[in-house]
Amino acid sequence: QQQQRLPLQLLRLLRQHQLRRQLQLLRHQQQPRLQRPQLQRQPQLQRQQ
Repeated sequence: QQQQRLPLQLLRLLRQHQLRRQLQLLRHQQQPRLQRPQLQRQPQLQRQQ
């Protein structure tokens, strides 16, 4: 029975992560202009890597 409780906790954690991701996505959609300059600067750093 204890093993059955663990998956439930994992599912809850996954749900929390999904909710957080959705919130982050909403924030990104609300402020796309602020992130675009950062995205433009990142490719140069990625090329060096």
